[in-house]
Amino acid sequence: VDAFLAYGGQPALSRDDPIVCCYDGDTPRQQRKVFSQRSRIFLTNPDMLNATLLPHHISFDRVLRNLRLLVVDEAHYYSGAFGAHTSFVLRR
Repeated sequence: VDAFLAYGGQPALSRDDPIVCCYDGDTPRQQRKVFSQRSRIFLTNPDMLNATLLPHHISFDRVLRNLRLLVVDEAHYYSGAFGAHTSFVLRR
């Protein structure tokens, strides 16, 4: 996710273009709302997937129905019970 931003990754701003968003703990709340309504490609990490997207899936209904790609970064850092659960969920 950070590499995407470091190399100049920006969300598309045209109303018709799909938005590529970096949705992590550093994403400002105002942008989160826009991303939750318009994104088609999500770059996130297991924490945000677990803490935000899945528990509040109703708020992300439109995005989840139209999602083209979900990129989960930093998954290799997780171990133990949470790491095992994360790997099982991602394999589904």
